[in-house]
Amino acid sequence: MIMGIFTEAGCPKEEQKVDSCMRLNDREKADDAVGSKFCSSESIQTPSEESQVLQGHRGEEMYIWFLLLFVVIVLLVVWIIKRSREVTLKSSKPHSQTKDDSEEVAENNDQELENKEELQQRLADAGLCPTYWMPKLKEKLCITTVQALKYVTRDDYQKMKFFCNHPWEKKALRNVFNLAERKQFVCDQWDEDIKETKKSQKEGNKQKYPSQKSAENETNTTMSEEDIHENVQEQTDSRKASSQSNETELYKMILTSASDGLALKGIFKTENLKDYIGKREHLIRAPKSFIFTKLELQTICEQYEFSSYDSKWTFEKLMESMGRSSVCSVKHFDSDLSLNLSLGLKNLETLAAESRYYCKMKYVYLPLASSSFRLKDLFLANAAMTELQSIESHLTRAADQELITKKIQQFFTRFGSHVNQGPLQLGGIFWWKASCEGFQTEEEEDVKRIITETLNDNTEEEFSEADLSHSSGIDSKKKSRSAKGGRNESLKEKVVFSVLKTGGLPEANRLIQWKTALTSNCHTWCVIDRGLELIPVWEIILENHSNDFKNPLELSNTLENVHKDLTEVKKCSSLGEPVSNTMREVKGFLHNIKFWNTSNSDSHLLELVELKKTLCQQREYYDVWLNKCLRDPTLQNFLLQITLVQTNSPHEKAESLRMLMQQLLLPDIDKIDNFPEKPFIMTWLSKSKKAPADKDLNLSDFLFTLDNAKQNIQKASPEKCLKETTEELNKIALSLYNVCESLTMKNQTEELSLLLSVVTSVGYSEENKAFVNQIGFQDIVFMHNELQKDHETYSRLKCESVAKAQAFVIVTGLRVTPESKKVTPQKKNQRLQILQIHLKEFLSEDISELLHSYDNRQMTLEELEKKLNAIAEEINLGTNKDAEVRSDPPCQMLIKRLGLEKHYPKKLSLSDILIIDKLSIKEGQPSSEQELPLFFLHKLFITDYRAKEIFFSNKGKEVNPSINLNNEAHTENIDSFFDEDSTADENMSDDTSSIHFMDIQMAIYHCADMLFWQYLTSKLSFCQYALPLLIPNPFTGETEFPLWSFRPIKKSWKCVEISCDKKDSYKCKSGNVCRTPVPVVSFMRFGRCSSSKSQILNGLMNNQKHNIFYHRDCKGSTSNLILMNGVIEISWYCPGGKDDDLFSDCVAFMNLRGDAREHDKQLEFLLEVSTVIVLVLTDSNRNEIDNALLKRFLLSPKPVMYLYSDKRNISKGNHETKVKIPLKQRNQAELLEELRETIQLFLKKSKMSISIEECANVARKYHFKVDEDNEVCKEARTMADTLVRPLKEKTLTEIKDEYFPLQGKLWHEWCKKNKERSRLQSQENQTTEQTKAKIETEKEKIRKAQRNKAVPLNSVIKPFLSNLKTGPRKRKLLFLKWLGIFLDDLSLEELTNLEREHSEKWLKLQELKNKHMNCKPLENELEILSTKIMASSFGLEHFLREVGQIYEACQPVQNELCSSLSELAADIMISGYPIELVDGDAAHAAVTWVSSVLEKVKQKLGDKRIFVLSVLGIQSTGKSTLLNAMFGLQFAVSAGRCTRGAFMQLIKVKEEELQELNFDYVLVVDTEGLRALDLGSKSTLNHDNELATFVIGIGNVTIINIFGENPSDMQDILQISVQAFLRMNKVKLSPSCIFVHQNVGEITAGEKNLEGKRRLEERLDVMTQNAAKQEVCNVTRFKDVIKFDIIKHVHYFTHLWEGNQPMAPPNPSYSENVLKLKREILSVAAHERVLAISEFKTRFNDLWSALLDEDFVFSFKNTIEIAAYRALEEMYADWSWGLRSHMLETENQLRNKIENKTLENMESLCLGEKIQEKYEELRKQMEHYFSNDKDKDIVIQWKARIEINFENLKMDLIKTSERKLSDLLK
Repeated sequence: MIMGIFTEAGCPKEEQKVDSCMRLNDREKADDAVGSKFCSSESIQTPSEESQVLQGHRGEEMYIWFLLLFVVIVLLVVWIIKRSREVTLKSSKPHSQTKDDSEEVAENNDQELENKEELQQRLADAGLCPTYWMPKLKEKLCITTVQALKYVTRDDYQKMKFFCNHPWEKKALRNVFNLAERKQFVCDQWDEDIKETKKSQKEGNKQKYPSQKSAENETNTTMSEEDIHENVQEQTDSRKASSQSNETELYKMILTSASDGLALKGIFKTENLKDYIGKREHLIRAPKSFIFTKLELQTICEQYEFSSYDSKWTFEKLMESMGRSSVCSVKHFDSDLSLNLSLGLKNLETLAAESRYYCKMKYVYLPLASSSFRLKDLFLANAAMTELQSIESHLTRAADQELITKKIQQFFTRFGSHVNQGPLQLGGIFWWKASCEGFQTEEEEDVKRIITETLNDNTEEEFSEADLSHSSGIDSKKKSRSAKGGRNESLKEKVVFSVLKTGGLPEANRLIQWKTALTSNCHTWCVIDRGLELIPVWEIILENHSNDFKNPLELSNTLENVHKDLTEVKKCSSLGEPVSNTMREVKGFLHNIKFWNTSNSDSHLLELVELKKTLCQQREYYDVWLNKCLRDPTLQNFLLQITLVQTNSPHEKAESLRMLMQQLLLPDIDKIDNFPEKPFIMTWLSKSKKAPADKDLNLSDFLFTLDNAKQNIQKASPEKCLKETTEELNKIALSLYNVCESLTMKNQTEELSLLLSVVTSVGYSEENKAFVNQIGFQDIVFMHNELQKDHETYSRLKCESVAKAQAFVIVTGLRVTPESKKVTPQKKNQRLQILQIHLKEFLSEDISELLHSYDNRQMTLEELEKKLNAIAEEINLGTNKDAEVRSDPPCQMLIKRLGLEKHYPKKLSLSDILIIDKLSIKEGQPSSEQELPLFFLHKLFITDYRAKEIFFSNKGKEVNPSINLNNEAHTENIDSFFDEDSTADENMSDDTSSIHFMDIQMAIYHCADMLFWQYLTSKLSFCQYALPLLIPNPFTGETEFPLWSFRPIKKSWKCVEISCDKKDSYKCKSGNVCRTPVPVVSFMRFGRCSSSKSQILNGLMNNQKHNIFYHRDCKGSTSNLILMNGVIEISWYCPGGKDDDLFSDCVAFMNLRGDAREHDKQLEFLLEVSTVIVLVLTDSNRNEIDNALLKRFLLSPKPVMYLYSDKRNISKGNHETKVKIPLKQRNQAELLEELRETIQLFLKKSKMSISIEECANVARKYHFKVDEDNEVCKEARTMADTLVRPLKEKTLTEIKDEYFPLQGKLWHEWCKKNKERSRLQSQENQTTEQTKAKIETEKEKIRKAQRNKAVPLNSVIKPFLSNLKTGPRKRKLLFLKWLGIFLDDLSLEELTNLEREHSEKWLKLQELKNKHMNCKPLENELEILSTKIMASSFGLEHFLREVGQIYEACQPVQNELCSSLSELAADIMISGYPIELVDGDAAHAAVTWVSSVLEKVKQKLGDKRIFVLSVLGIQSTGKSTLLNAMFGLQFAVSAGRCTRGAFMQLIKVKEEELQELNFDYVLVVDTEGLRALDLGSKSTLNHDNELATFVIGIGNVTIINIFGENPSDMQDILQISVQAFLRMNKVKLSPSCIFVHQNVGEITAGEKNLEGKRRLEERLDVMTQNAAKQEVCNVTRFKDVIKFDIIKHVHYFTHLWEGNQPMAPPNPSYSENVLKLKREILSVAAHERVLAISEFKTRFNDLWSALLDEDFVFSFKNTIEIAAYRALEEMYADWSWGLRSHMLETENQLRNKIENKTLENMESLCLGEKIQEKYEELRKQMEHYFSNDKDKDIVIQWKARIEINFENLKMDLIKTSERKLSDLLK
């Protein structure tokens, strides 16, 4: 590319005849000669150049003739001159003046002759032939004298060297032109400039134009990168200081000297790359006005490798001619280029085919200045103008078109067709090259490795010296050395390594030396990139030379047309085409700016910002932005107009416009010199922004802004994405500025440093207060995630120690960077300096000492990072632990005292708490502070609201100080006893070290993860406690809104509704609190008040029956509250539809803890969400701030109640929405009644209601942290919402049919067939085996139908499985929770509609019945609705059931899919979700599926021992509630059927309890209620008996749940179960049971029911004896079949609720009963033989198989029914035999008659008459049995069936006999 890159490598004619073998050996030398061109000014000859040399040789043959002609001409000239002198002398005699002129002319002629002679002598002295060279010099350079030689340029030399016939002539020609001496002169002059500059600097002068150092100093001196920056900056400053004319001359000198004026030469643009790299002459002159723009010092390191000599040569030539931009557009030189260019060696191609070639190059590309040419400044060179005028003359004469085309082609070949407009880059390139040839194909890998090693060895050190990091394209690691061997050594000898330079001093052989020289002397620069924007010559003619040609348009069109014909440019994709297109777009864009006006400034600036972003994405386009756009006068004027408008009359969007212009101009504006109004614009841009309105801003506010920005950009449509992104970036920049200002004012330098470290890593400039680089969505995501993570870590460490926090801030500042970037050591040093400036005054002693050691070079940067990181990661370590504890803040101290430090922050999960340990069954109070949280949680799990009354006293047991039994006390002086001034007893002093209970609750909140806190919130709500709504986090400074915790909470109530006839009626309502809007009454206080607002709230909501809001008089309350200040709690009052309801509708009450004046944001929040505000305050000690706040309340449109705690009487005033009420010495009942009436009145006037979700939106507005905005939670919600979205448009029936087809009709049919298979009945004309085969075929047919519907997976099941297979565990659990929430909403909506319709139809049915009208159609409709209501349940269990059916259907054919399904279900089960054991809808177990899940659980956990606990009971007796309370589970509970079938759930046993309990897990089995009213009576009996037998058999212990004291409902089921166990001999079972009587109110029920227990045992024994008698077993007692202890295994429970719902809390006695039962069960379990998981799986299979085989007993209600049925069967057998025997006798008699031929026809048989008499007799016996048997009430149910069967028997006997006798007659 660069003129001066390659040295001489010409191939004269003589040398072309050298033997080809020598050429091969010398080829690499020639290659080095090519490379040495990087240091000189000559180039390798292309074939076109050789043709010129050959023409020169042919010219020798004409030499003699030319010489003779020359002599003749000289003689002729001498004669003419002599003759002219004579004529002149003769004519000059009369005119003296003419004589003088003639003499002067003669003298001039003589002088010219002398000069010519001197020129001839100069040529002769150089060894050149004057007769040959004089005409050449005159013709080509117009040189005829020696004086003209000093103006010869290197470009002139390049023209003349083509006429050299021998290589030595080129050197001689350079000596004639004196080029070497002038080069040395320039270097010497530069050295003098250096000395003068240094001298002037010492004298204080401001000389700013440095020159290059001497070559000797240059090679021995190195400069750092900072020095290089300074040098370049000084050069730029020198240009600014010099005059415009001198500056222009300097630029022109650089332009014309750099690479021999390559920038001014033309380019022949064709489809052939060969034409791009050809040599051309100057096409244009140096522009009159242009400047170079200094580029930031940035080195680019790249490498290329070549497998052919042609591709390497093409690369070098392209770099020489065009530059790096063109090279970058060609990705693979070995494949993309096929030039087949030769170096003139005849046999090169043949030799290359015979051997292999490989070359690898590395280079450092160092651009220092850039410029672009404007079209209006481009003027053609004189030679080009002359040639074009000649072409025009031919056009004028209408010459032959072929001649014109030939002339134009010659012009293009000589000058080119296009001019590079830029971006032009000047600087230098430093090259390393290693190559090898002549190796074999099998040696290629070794050659590549050796060459790579060679390059690495020679460049690693130089890169290190120059502080350059390897780019991705550079091999940065040394590869392992190959073993030494003969072949490798021989290959190494073939490798040739060379170092080449483009620009800089040729003598500088080291990169650092070369780099320093290059940056110090602009005269050593070369053109290293010409850009890709090309301007055709015909455009230049039309633009700037229209007056220089007669018909410029015709000439331009001709040139363009010929160019198209020659190159077919339209058919090819030329170099630079993308850039050219871009430039055309930019020009059009800039052209349109002139039509813009400032009224729409924001949109126009957005367009400019997008243009900058587009152009700056690639380096070559960045120069277009810098040199074209920012220098454009139209754009500059537009920006000026905006600034003027905003300066004179600021717009409301002024701040936004300022941000946009900062993005547009920074940091490039400093590089633009020709911008006259730049100072004015920059002054406006640098004006300080508006000070933050809220001085209490912190990092959480900025995080909130970032999070909003992410969401808004994601929601924006594609067409609005740009505008949305830019607007959000403006908001981010403004928020960042305000937060930084706030942190600065508060001296929070550590947070400020952390914030700046993150934002500066993506391009924020602290100096400019703006993002100087265009940032995108990914940068916003990076800032948000990184800052959130770092802030949480910093907050945690700050609580531990200051040194840890500061160390973390510094380490983060050094390392933080987006993934796509790297932080170099130099950058880290810069960051460290900035951090030290920010933190200097606040650094701890340890950190300060470390930084001081680093500054003194006592450690490296890497060592500093390691030590700082060690300090930051250290936890609870150090030499002085006591000192560390004392230095901890109170909140951290509290966490440590409670033993929760390992769970902070947000690390406490359900799996950590829902375990079985000693504390879970322990009574009393905790024995240490560390037990306080666990005691609270375990009591809360068993629904004991006294959980908030736990306490721990560290004083131990003390004697009551109020009682003294010592007799000496009687002698004490009475005055001293009652003296108030006497020293107080220490025992009576307040224990300030006690922990406030609410601090325990809030400490658990700060340590609990989202799922656990949601669970805990549900338990708090169940216990009727207020729930935290807004929670200030003292560890992070943020305020949190736990929206997620409210998701599962539902409320139900009855409110008064006035009907059309104006009668009051109660309407039931229910809903999720998150989406149900209700009015809000907020309580807050100003200052310290004698009255407790929490107590007032409790009185308002339940008349002080239950402490919903914890208050100062509660047990465990202390004065030293740490974590509750600023917390807002919420609770709901739900009326029960009774006359004594305190409020008529649901109302939410909020309570702000602490002084409201200290919590500004919480106060603002309550003002916005409240319907009514209640303010408790005193009338004393109010300041101006208090008065301002009270005035704000007064002016608020919302109702406000002022409760004065220090007033007895107060005027109420006449304000409609403001009321004052005194509190002092008021009757509580009257006060509460007055408050309720006032609140009711205000609520009726104000219709405002709000839901929790709407409150969360308000919280976001105030930058509170909403937990659902967590990225993982949002992802999980999106996944669940996407999955459920297609289900919302369909009914539940349609959903189940379309997306869950396998568990519907097909599954039910398969279950029916499977039971038939196990309970075979005799079939006519079929054997048992045939029946079995038929059923199996039908079952397989059903499975095949399931498979067809299952595969491929549908659009609901597929994403469900996909979401559970991938991603982190937390997201999976949140996904399941969200899915459950959405499914509940889906089913609840349809269920509500169905129930409403059912209720309306039922009322109509009652009216019809009262009117005795036809009700059958309506009854049918009601039956259909009832079926739909039963099928309306839809939840997560249906998904898992469908997955199970997919497994069972596909298991034989798709093992891989099935294995993943069972593994997925096992993970769900282990994580704490219940798995279905028995399908309640089909009354069948998916045995294969459940067995596979259990097998996967065994594989994951090991073959652990499990204790199985099951529960059995009548529907709605509280079975699930009991299990939930006992183990903290979450089985569905409500009135009616909640659980369908049976579900199992694992609970882990704490490791410390394993030896004592002898099992690892408890497997809890919950079942549906028996005797369900919503099931038909026929199916209920069998279903309940089967389920009860299964549940009792599967469990080690079964809880028999009985509502009330009478067990009769369960007695029948137990009888069937006992008889079933006796029949199922193959299953070895030993179940145990415990009876629980629910809702027994008498406290002494246990003692009073001893007689009842005895009678229960007797009845159980009797029924067992009856069952044993039926099964012929020797069993007499119930406990022989089912283990049972009548004393220990009968428990009586009180009612669950302490009062009437919905406001009643759970009964503490119920919780005590639960705890007692749990201890009893674990006591029994400790002595039970438990099963391993594998054994349980076997038991499950065997038990279910036995149940399928057994059908008889399950169809009866109890054993008495079985006995009665069997007695009836015996009687029916007697009756049927009587009828049969009579028929046989009659048949025999008739047979004898026929044989004796006394009976001849059928008419005379009369069989019916003969059997009828016997039949009637037996019917009478039958009637007597059904009327008089002892079990007549039981057997009556089978009477009709028996009669029908008996009638059918009679008819069958008659038909059979008639057929036999008829055959006999025939």
